[in-house]
Amino acid sequence: MLIGYEARDTGLFWKILSGSFVIIAVVFSFPGAFAFNLDLSSHVTYNGPPNSFFGFSVAGYIDNSNKSLVLIGAPQDTDTLEGPDYKGGSVYICDADAPNNCQKAKFSDKPKFPNQNLTQQWLGATLTSSGSRGIVVVCAPRYWIKNNEYSSPTGFCYYTPNKGQLNFSEFYNPCIPTTIKDTSHVGLGFSQAGFSAAIAKDSGRFYVGAVGTYSWKGNIL
Repeated sequence: MLIGYEARDTGLFWKILSGSFVIIAVVFSFPGAFAFNLDLSSHVTYNGPPNSFFGFSVAGYIDNSNKSLVLIGAPQDTDTLEGPDYKGGSVYICDADAPNNCQKAKFSDKPKFPNQNLTQQWLGATLTSSGSRGIVVVCAPRYWIKNNEYSSPTGFCYYTPNKGQLNFSEFYNPCIPTTIKDTSHVGLGFSQAGFSAAIAKDSGRFYVGAVGTYSWKGNIL
């Protein structure tokens, strides 16, 4: 990608060229502009498994030992322990100071509902952290269960119950259908909970976006 600018009588024209696409923005109110680049001298690079969507989500974190970490979601990642066809996703915990020093996060508990599908759940598609010594929320919005005639993409999230510790021992699934009506899009059946997530400033609670609740009106849980 090339970034440049040129001065004209009508103002400052920024041009961003990438492949065959050209985007031109006109800025009239500023006499000049400053470019911002990523830190190229001390950057750290992480490489994930091919076709895993490694880097789909990223969050920073500092644990109780003052260790700086980078959390990286890979929602199409495979896992041999789950079977050859599993592409349910993973989260990688990486050292912020060392390239390619990453380990898969371990999830000590999993949903245990009849006729569930973890294979395309997209674990790690949504990943958010409250930062220093806080909590982390990781979601799988495409998780679904089969209930009666419907396959209900309810979605769910993991969270770390102890601040400053990356212990994914709890999961949050508020949209499990309890009635036949709930299994369809009219109720909670198509919620896709975890499509988005946010954590309160005090890390005391978190919020989950569920875009498909109640005939796709959506809700925040």
